[in-house]
Parts: sequence; structure tokens; C-alpha cells
Amino acid sequence: METLHKINPAEVVVPEDRLRKDFDERKIRNLADSFKRYGQISPALCRKDNDDSIILVAGERRLRACKLADMDLLYVLSNEANDTTLREIEFEENYCRENLTWSEEVDAKNELHLYNQQRYGGTEPGKDGGHSIKDTARILGESVGNVAEDLELAQYAEHFEEVAEAKKKTDAKKIVKRIKAELKHREQLAKAIIAEADDEAEANPESDDVDDRLAYFNNRVLLGKLEERLDQFEDGFFDIVIWDPPWQVGLDEVRKKGGGTRDFKDKDDPLFERFQSQLKLLSRKMGNESHLYLFFGIVHYERIYQLLEDASFETNGIPIIWYKQGAHVTRNPLIWPGRSYEPIAYARKGSKDIVRQGSPDLIITPMPTENIKQSHPAGKHPDVMLDLLKRSAEPGNHVLDPMCGSGMTGVAAEVLRNTHKLDWWMIEKEPTFRDLSVINTTRGYSDLIHGAVERPPIPEYVAPPIPDDYHEIEPGSAAWKQFWEENPEQQSEMLAWKKEQV
Repeated sequence: METLHKINPAEVVVPEDRLRKDFDERKIRNLADSFKRYGQISPALCRKDNDDSIILVAGERRLRACKLADMDLLYVLSNEANDTTLREIEFEENYCRENLTWSEEVDAKNELHLYNQQRYGGTEPGKDGGHSIKDTARILGESVGNVAEDLELAQYAEHFEEVAEAKKKTDAKKIVKRIKAELKHREQLAKAIIAEADDEAEANPESDDVDDRLAYFNNRVLLGKLEERLDQFEDGFFDIVIWDPPWQVGLDEVRKKGGGTRDFKDKDDPLFERFQSQLKLLSRKMGNESHLYLFFGIVHYERIYQLLEDASFETNGIPIIWYKQGAHVTRNPLIWPGRSYEPIAYARKGSKDIVRQGSPDLIITPMPTENIKQSHPAGKHPDVMLDLLKRSAEPGNHVLDPMCGSGMTGVAAEVLRNTHKLDWWMIEKEPTFRDLSVINTTRGYSDLIHGAVERPPIPEYVAPPIPDDYHEIEPGSAAWKQFWEENPEQQSEMLAWKKEQV
């Protein structure tokens, strides 16, 4: 067994002809701090001169760190050193040499780490020994985080040629990050495929048979108010929520009075009281790592973001803008420009990352065609929903649209079926629009965008009859509007009764 010696570092002679002249002072200070906390783990290598002077052979970083730490240097004599100590010193000397490429640097760290793991018989320190990343960091005088990152780079470079051939360490890190994301995506997709195979085997959304598809989507689009239907889902269930509330204001029109929020003052309080309670309910049903995309009227900007923060969401206050090419609706074209965009508030819970990182805060799609909107006055283009899902969705995620209108969130989710297998749900309180959502998801993206293709016809939807008494109809609903148009003599009574309900 080799003998460890101690010496005042000032008494060690450093030969003038040593090749290494420059040292990173920050790393030396870090190593000195490590020595103060944990002691010097690995010895330096020295030899005795004819006059018994101690001459440094290897370990000048240790020597300098001991001087800074004001502590004795541990060393072994070259003629007493065993192969283990010599090899460890060789590792560090190779690591510290000049003009080291990034791959050589991480390989040297990895070799030193693996060697010590084998030497001390384990990957984690304990009563029976062992060697951890923290121990390697102490030897090198670096942070545990930096060493862990470099060891990971070395492992990926060994197995992925793309990483090994990166010109810079920053490039290698980006490649590793992408590879890890791809591997995670494959793993999640595999789990989602297994889960889907065990769920609703009798209904097939990919079937060529219309009845099969209708049966599947009929179970995915729930009829009722969100407050009622969300009871069937446990708290923290959803990963992504895309929500387009009916704000009950003309978002595509500008009134002659001035077009400001004062135009809608009489509707603000009941509207936002209901919205606030719904938002808090959705927040409870969303997971700790989840995203929300909320369509809103720009006139309500400040209040929307305040309510989001009150409901425990994190935002940056900058909306995503959906630009609808070709749309510029206004009822007063002589004095106001046409509206061709909608803002979308992006909010998140926890630290869930954006999947499509670097996505802009602008989404551009064509304006929704009549084939897309059909009987829904505020029908969205499926491409905007598809863009939002791609920003946040991971395979197997639970997705919710709590007021789905014409069902474009479901249409978009089905576009990603092969790559994501999303577990999506939609809620709609209006029977007419709920059934429209089932039909649209059954038709699918291609039919809605490009027109019908060769497949069996979808059964024609028959709207339910309108009640004869407006008291049985919910104010503001499609049935209410139809009754209003068909019974002008009762409009005054309807208005008075509606105010009483509010």
C-alpha cells in the first residue's frame, strides 16, 4: 500500500520547464474551496532530488489550491506510487492540458469518473465506499451540475454519432436536448397507444365506417354546461385546455359610440362573475403542469389577465394573435377598420415547457369558410387549434375544450392521432352545436378544409323543435335567437323577462 506524505506547498519545487504555464484561476479557487470543505481526495505526484528536495511531477492544480486553502499538500513519491494513483493523476493531467476539444474534455471527465466508480466499488457513496458525481466534481474543482452535464454529453457522444461530430459543446447540448425530447415522445406515444387499445374498443375513430366514427366521437363530445360535466373528471386531470367562451359582445363589430369597454358596461358584471367561477373550476381540473389557451375580446385585456392570475395561472401578459387572412368584418366600414384578428391568452400552471419552443406570438390561417363554420356564428379554423396543440401537446395528454362550439379542437386533435394519441374531450351546452361538433369530428380535417371525399355520406342532422313558450328557452342560445326572429310581436316581453333572469 502506498504511503501518503504531507508537506507545506510553499516547500514544493515546481520545475521551470513544465509545459503547462496558464491556469484558470476561477477553477483553482473552486478546487481550494472544495479542499476546505472535503479535504484533498487525490494526491499529487512528487519525487525526491539528490538533496531531498520535493520536486513536483504532476498535480500543480492541487498544489496551487492547497496554497490558496492554506493547507498541507498530500502527495506520493513516484517510486512509491501504485498503478491506481498514477493512472488517476494521468487522467487529470490529460484533462488539464491546453487546446482540449470539448469532446476530449468530457471524455476525460467521464473516464476519470468511471475509473473511480470501479475503483471504489459503487456509483453512490456510503459506508461501504462508492464514488459519486459529487466526488468527481470535488476532484476537478468544478460544480456538480457542470460535471453531470459533461458526463451526460460523453455518454450521448458514445452512442449518437450526431452528438460526437458536433463542432461546439453548445451544439452538442442542443442535439442531446432534441434527442431526449424525441425519445420521450416515443415513450409517451407507446404508452398512449396501449392505453387507447384498452379504451372504447367497440368504437373506432379510424374506421372507414361512418357509424363507427360517429359512435366514438359521440362519446367524446359531452352535452351540458361545463360546471356540470366537469364533475365526471378528477381534479388535476387535464394537461391542455383550449377555451373560447361566448363573451356576448360583438367582437367583430365596432359601435358608433366609440368602440370602448363602456359600450358593454351593463354586461360586464354578470359576464365576469360567471367567467371567474368557471376559470377557477377549470384551474382545479387542470394538472400542476398544464397549459391554457383562452380566446378573449381585446376590450377585456386587463381584466382577463388579472382574473387568470387570481386563478393561480402564470402569464407574461402578451397574447398570441390569431390573424384570419381575408377577414375584416365591421358594421361601420366608413369610419372603422375591419377586425381580422383575435387575441388568445396563453397561461400555464407549474413549469410545463412549451413543446414547440420558439413558436411566435402570431398564428396565421385563412378565414374560416362556410364549410367550416356552417351553422355556428363564431366557428374557428381548425388550423388555429392545431397550432395551439402542437405548441403544448405531448403523447397521451388529456385535452379539454369546455365550450367547443363547432368542435374544431377535436378535429385538430384527430389530425395528431398517429403522432400523439391525445385523450381529448369537448363540452357544449347547445344541443345543436354539440351535434355539429360530433359531425365535424366525424367528417375530419380533410373534408372540412378541402370538401367531401369519397366515403359514405354522413347522416343529415335534424334540429330539435323550438319550444312554443320562450320561458322554456335559455336566453342567448341559438333556440332563443330563432324564437326571437320568428316571433317579433313577443320581443318586448322576451327582453323584459331576460333582464329579470340576469
